[in-house]
Order: sequence, then C-alpha cells, then structure tokens
Amino acid sequence: NVASMKEISENMVEDINDIFFRKDESDMLNKLSSFNYVRVHTNSKNVVKEKCILFKARRIYENELVRLIKSNPEGRSSHEENKINETLNDLYLKLGHVHLLAHDYARAHSAYQKALSGMKDQFWRDPSGLFGLGLIYFHFRSYKA
Repeated sequence: NVASMKEISENMVEDINDIFFRKDESDMLNKLSSFNYVRVHTNSKNVVKEKCILFKARRIYENELVRLIKSNPEGRSSHEENKINETLNDLYLKLGHVHLLAHDYARAHSAYQKALSGMKDQFWRDPSGLFGLGLIYFHFRSYKA
C-alpha cells in the first residue's frame, strides 16, 4: 500500500511538470495584467475561461520558479546569471498579476515585492506592476490619506 502511494505521488509530480499552455491560453495570458482587475472580477460568462487559465498559470509559473531557483549556479557566466535573474523577476511579476486576479492578495503582494526587489529600476517602468502593487496596498489599506 505504501509503495502504491509513492508511485501515485511520483506520477502526480510528473503530471504537474507536464502542464503547459496551449497557444490560445498563452496568447490570453500575455494580455492579462493587473489592468484587467475589474473586468476579470465581473460575473460575466466571458471571463470564466480567463479565471480557469489563472489557476493553470499559477501552477506553471510556480513550477518554473522552483526549477530556476533549484538550478545549479556553478559554472554559469555572469551573462547567464543575469538572464536567469531577469527571467525570475519576470516570473514574479507575472505571478503577482495572476495572484491578484485570483484574489490571492497576500501571495500577490509577496510576488510583487520579490519582483520589485529584484528589478529595482525596471519595476517602476512597468505600469502594470505599479498598478498591481497599488491595488494590493489599497486592498490592505496600506496608504496614507
């Protein structure tokens, strides 16, 4: 019984790693950002597909983050290291958008903060990142009137 549970667990990990975006889902995700906050939160039937894709995106982005973080840094050039850091920061920003649109404000805040700390100057040039972080602060009422 324990052996079968281990086999099931290993198969689940393989299944999770085999998740990928179809072309139409990828196109839709590339258009989603914090700017879609109001539209995604309506009860319209048109956004049901987007909400489903958000949960799939969260799993894929989190798996990609784990893969990048666990990758072995030995033997990398500074160019390769910069490319990986850029990819990590981009993933954190995307994950922030996904969590925000899925109403997971604490995780969205964490992802945006990681993107902000990793991107420093570039984060402020992305209006969707700023808007998302602003929505998070507004949600938690972390602002001064």
